[in-house]
Amino acid sequence: SSFVLCIDIGNSYTKLGWFNAEGVLTHQTALPTLKTAIASYVALFQAALEECSFFQIAISTVVPALKPVLVELFQNQFPTVPVFWLAHPVTCTLPVDISSYTSGELGTDRIANLLGACDHAPEQQ
Repeated sequence: SSFVLCIDIGNSYTKLGWFNAEGVLTHQTALPTLKTAIASYVALFQAALEECSFFQIAISTVVPALKPVLVELFQNQFPTVPVFWLAHPVTCTLPVDISSYTSGELGTDRIANLLGACDHAPEQQ
């Protein structure tokens, strides 16, 4: 079968999902995002990629330091597979004050969740 592999690299976990031609999630897995143990992360990632086949890859990440590592992995192991890096820069006003948090305390994935919740249920802000 032909699957699209979607990868979401978060601060804590990297989630992988394989979608069929109808857009149905047929397989999923997660692995810890090891930002400081790059060789271990790549080994875990490679093992996860062997679980199912795919013909395209779509990736989003909040960990920019891992992008070059994965670009090299995909170019070396899957040179004919198209890889789409998803990025959507957003400028908006948050409905809460986050200025008291440091960058290490509040990840961009949490902020994205907050924005999604506010967009989904604006009357509950």
